[in-house]
Amino acid sequence: MKNKAYFINRLAQLKGLKPDSEEVKEWADMKIVDILIEIREEREKKKPEPKPDSDSDSDDISIMRRVLKT
Repeated sequence: MKNKAYFINRLAQLKGLKPDSEEVKEWADMKIVDILIEIREEREKKKPEPKPDSDSDSDDISIMRRVLKT
């Protein structure tokens, strides 16, 4: 099982901070659950925007596909 220091270092990596900075040292007072929530939020920020579905009605010019969908 991973310890609190691992998660603090992981969050520092995601935020682009040095592990020995003052902000990172303050995270030692946080609960592990709060650190994990911060990690999840940082990962969601970094996710690329989903591409529009190529099967949408506006892109589809085939009359048969539009008829079959109804």
